[in-house]
Amino acid sequence: RVNVLGTQNILDSAKKVGATMIFISSNAVYNGKEPFYDENKQTNPIDMYGKTKEKGESLVKESGVNFTILRLMTMYGWPPENARSNPAKWIIQELRGGNKINVVNDILNNHLWAGQASSAIWKVINKDLKGKVYNIAGRDCVSRFDFALKTAKIFGLNSSLINSVPNSFFKDIAPRPKNTCFETSLMENELGIRPIGVEEGLRLM
Repeated sequence: RVNVLGTQNILDSAKKVGATMIFISSNAVYNGKEPFYDENKQTNPIDMYGKTKEKGESLVKESGVNFTILRLMTMYGWPPENARSNPAKWIIQELRGGNKINVVNDILNNHLWAGQASSAIWKVINKDLKGKVYNIAGRDCVSRFDFALKTAKIFGLNSSLINSVPNSFFKDIAPRPKNTCFETSLMENELGIRPIGVEEGLRLM
C-alpha cells in the first residue's frame, strides 16, 4: 500500500501541479544472481518488497510525470530518533551491550553511507536531471559479516561477539538476493559522486 498505492497517489498530485518526482527505489529490484548491476540490467525481484519497488518504478515511468529514479543500496548511518534502525546502528548497539550477534556471510552489498545518499538526491535536484535511473552505492562489495567486522573495528568494539552464519540460518525471513552489488560509473560520471569505502563511511558516521 505504501510502495505502490502511495506512489500512485503522489504521482497523481505531481501531475496536477506539474511537479517532478524523485522516486527512491532499492537494490531489491534485482535477483542477486548477476552482479555487478548497472542501470540497464533487467530487474527481477525475488521478494515482495522488491516486487513492490519494481511496480513503483513502472508507475513512475508510465505516469507522464517528469521523474528521476534513484536505486539506493542498503544504507547505514545515524537515523533520527525513533526512526528505523540499520545494519551499522544495530551492530553498534548490540556489541556495546555485550550481546552476541549472528550475521550472514553470504549476502553481499556495496553498503551506502546515508550522507552519500542525500548527496545524490541533492545532485539530482540541483542539476535538474529528469527521465533517468541511477544506481547509488558505496565502493566496497562485502558480506554483511565483513561489514559487521569493519564496524566493530572502527567503533572499537568486540568483534569476537560476531558469529558468521549463512542466510539459511534464519528460517523465518523472506528470501534475500545473494549479491546485488552495483556498478557505479553513472553515479560517478553524471552525478560527480565518488563512492566511498565502508571504513571511510563508518569513520564519517
